[in-house]
Amino acid sequence: MDLGLRGRKAVITGSSKGLGQATAETLASEGVDVHLVARDAKALERIATDLAKRYGVEAAFSALDLSDSNNVDSLFAQLSGPIDILVNNAGILRDRTILKMTTEEWDDVIRVHLTGTFTCLQAAARIMKEQGTGGRIINTSSSSGLLGNFGQANYGAAKAGI
Repeated sequence: MDLGLRGRKAVITGSSKGLGQATAETLASEGVDVHLVARDAKALERIATDLAKRYGVEAAFSALDLSDSNNVDSLFAQLSGPIDILVNNAGILRDRTILKMTTEEWDDVIRVHLTGTFTCLQAAARIMKEQGTGGRIINTSSSSGLLGNFGQANYGAAKAGI
């Protein structure tokens, strides 16, 4: 099935494993050039090399912490060409019951999920507006944001926020 995406450019956060990696692979299989973002440089390099080889797309990567808005600003400033798609998928877990959870564990999850999603969304939206062709922004959430999970008050709150 050809989705008409060939030649588009996507940025996928949280793309070193799981859903983010699967999203990157699906987009690459449709001819989309991908820029992978996560903290694990080794995994990103392996995945980018594989996607470029298998699908003939441009596949680049940036290993960084999206909870720091300075990192996000630097990332989007260095991207060349248009951005057609942003998939906000980055996330972390710091599972612990609410009685044992530290403020740091709460803040870490909120910063990555909510602040990281917001700052990437804002940076991509600015670029999409300036390029005059728009684009698509997809924010990944979870049923944990609707239903909750034991030991995941921070994760559930963050996913509900998204």
